This record gives sequence, structure tokens and C-alpha cells, in this order.
Amino acid sequence: MTGRKLQERRLRVWSQNPCCAHCGKLCAFPEGFELDHKVALLHGGADTDENCQVLCSGPDGCHVKKTCRDLAC
Repeated sequence: MTGRKLQERRLRVWSQNPCCAHCGKLCAFPEGFELDHKVALLHGGADTDENCQVLCSGPDGCHVKKTCRDLAC
């Protein structure tokens, strides 16, 4: 998903809970978080709002750590 549909999903998911799903940090919209699939697509997760969550971004953010775990870095 890209473009307007992705931005609309980011706003919907963030509006439901603007805090990082892992550490609880309040994340700014739109640049303070990454939209993450709870169950990674490569592990069979659905590309739906229900399978998405807010994770804080940045080099030490929860999104980087979860992505590494998903890819078994």
C-alpha cells in the first residue's frame, strides 16, 4: 500500500492509539513513528488496520528492533 491510502491508514491507526505499542512512548504524527504489522507480512500477517500498530522510530526505536527480530538479524 502506498500514497494516500497508506497515509489514511497511518492516521486511523495512530488516532486509535498514538503511543508506541512496545514501549508506550507518545509518538508525534506523522514523522514520529512507523506503521508496523503486528504479524509481519512475510510471516503470513494480513495487510489490514487490525494487524497494524504504531512503533516509535529512530535508530534505537522499537520499529528497528522489531524489524530485526522479524528478519532474524
